[in-house]
Amino acid sequence: MLTMKSVVVFVVIVVVSQDISAEPRYRCPNKRYIRLANSCYLLSGEIATWQEAHFRCRDLDAQLAVLATEYEDSSLRNYLEKRELAQLGRWIGGMWAQDHWIWAAQGTEIDNRRAFVSSSAQHLSSADQWMCLYMDSRNRYRWANENCIRQLHYICEAPLTRTRIGHLNRTSTVIYATNNNQ
Repeated sequence: MLTMKSVVVFVVIVVVSQDISAEPRYRCPNKRYIRLANSCYLLSGEIATWQEAHFRCRDLDAQLAVLATEYEDSSLRNYLEKRELAQLGRWIGGMWAQDHWIWAAQGTEIDNRRAFVSSSAQHLSSADQWMCLYMDSRNRYRWANENCIRQLHYICEAPLTRTRIGHLNRTSTVIYATNNNQ
């Protein structure tokens, strides 16, 4: 004689995946920075010597602003000229090194000569030690040189950080099957 037994089947499927096709997003380190083109800039609220400003930027994982292209320079100059901002001279990352201007963080020579207030600032003598660059608010934020021990506001520059904004996709399937034949 044949007997039928009860069959109970439970199937539970849970799939959690992340959408990796999401576009990468770029953002500044925090809300104190402003984003201009592909860089982030922090305008200091305090004054410091050039060297103090250099290390304060380093403490923020940044550097004194390096405006290596005319586009970077003009973007920042246009931003600083906004009426709602205080018109202040601000240190940037250039300094005089014996016979030429360099971006101190990289040690590379500055070749953007058009940004200087005057041509005399481009070429100093070897006696002009301790000279650093700042953006001069009195001259539409063109670059000028000043003794590095003067206290000014400063501009830190940090790179954009890449983040992925993904969405979690959840799929849940629950199947209950019963067969109660007796």
